[in-house]
Amino acid sequence: MSIRSHMQIMALLALLGLGSSAAAVAEPVVTRAFIESQFLQYDKDRANKKAQRVERLSALQTRLFDLQSRGYSMQCSAQMLNETDWLLDSTSNFARADKNLWLLELTLGNREQDFALGQLEVDGSWGVCYDEWFKKLDPMINAINQFSEIGTPLRYSIVSFLKPISTPELLRVYLSNILVSDISKTGISSRDELNATTSLIAEVLYKERIRDYFVRNITGRPIASSYMEAFDAFIENWQDQETGYWGAWYRSGDQVLKSRDLSMTYHIIAYRSGDVKLWDKIFDTTLQISDDEYPYGWLQNGTLTNHHAYDVARILKLGWNKVSGERREKAVPALERLLAYGLSQGINADNSVTPQARFSHGIDDAYYYAVSLLTTIGYCSTERPFWTDATWPEATTRCCALAGHIEAQNARTPTVEAALQRLRGAVSNCVSAEVQSADDSTDSLKLDDQGGR
Repeated sequence: MSIRSHMQIMALLALLGLGSSAAAVAEPVVTRAFIESQFLQYDKDRANKKAQRVERLSALQTRLFDLQSRGYSMQCSAQMLNETDWLLDSTSNFARADKNLWLLELTLGNREQDFALGQLEVDGSWGVCYDEWFKKLDPMINAINQFSEIGTPLRYSIVSFLKPISTPELLRVYLSNILVSDISKTGISSRDELNATTSLIAEVLYKERIRDYFVRNITGRPIASSYMEAFDAFIENWQDQETGYWGAWYRSGDQVLKSRDLSMTYHIIAYRSGDVKLWDKIFDTTLQISDDEYPYGWLQNGTLTNHHAYDVARILKLGWNKVSGERREKAVPALERLLAYGLSQGINADNSVTPQARFSHGIDDAYYYAVSLLTTIGYCSTERPFWTDATWPEATTRCCALAGHIEAQNARTPTVEAALQRLRGAVSNCVSAEVQSADDSTDSLKLDDQGGR
């Protein structure tokens, strides 16, 4: 590590009030088990309290998926499911979770929920059925992605709900406050909030189309060079020099431990189009964590998912020409594993997709990530895959069948449209012409990353 980098990290630690004696260390490694142990220090009965509510949430999720399969978008219910899942996974606020569970059940009785996709006049936010501030960031950026594609202005140009991160000074304070979680003392992990906030800012700053739209259409939110400089400095200081990864930090006694977070790392790399440092270490770490639990690895409850597999494939694709041939050779078996999963479990034998309980937030979400994995890895594509000379004669038939299942969805949510958009960019001969082509250099739609579940 250079003297300059060391001084930057020490300055950031000082800003956080950690001091040099609490510098971040690599051991013990942050895992799901470590996070749960910290929660148990805060509340010894947490596991029992959580299990009772997860059982109820799972039953409500099954009802939601059934309604969505019958053509109802159920956007408000989906938002409440998302937030309740976060409450149970990342907080110890069971009273608030109970309230959300009650409200979620009530919303399932109302099948007309497209109102939840709209922008609110009062503060310019999206996500009316979310209570948590940072949860509103994803529906906002989803809407801006969609509107910027077709050149539609915002209904309300004053977006005051972004005030907490509206200036370089406020941004620095906000990020410093959520970078380090002290779960055993507060009962809260700020990991999802850190991921959502940094992902939003990265997308707005680093995707030219989004940045231009933001500047033209949102009143009082010019993106000054000082704002980008503040965020660039945070990203540079935040990257772990040992692993190349980004992730939430956790206080444990007198130490601060850095996590290696697949999702956070993916978002930063993707929105910067691969323009990051330490690619050799990023590649090595990505392969090393293949059998660890998300967000510190590829697996969700012991198995792959389309979502995490896509994140891995995209990281490897963006770094493919930035590492040695030896590292690329080591990555080939990993990509073969991802493809095998995508074709055998990620999509069904009839090329439909089934949402995963306690993970997917809906049928549209499930299809989006199945498409994203198979297009990124080169199976659903007319171009040569970035990692192999192999060809798959059945690919066009299966990918077109997948497109057919998506087009048959009655609820045309922005996520469904994004899945079709991505497929058309790869296998245009079997997707309706009215769907515009997607730009593979960036995500056409940034979805909630379902952090930590």
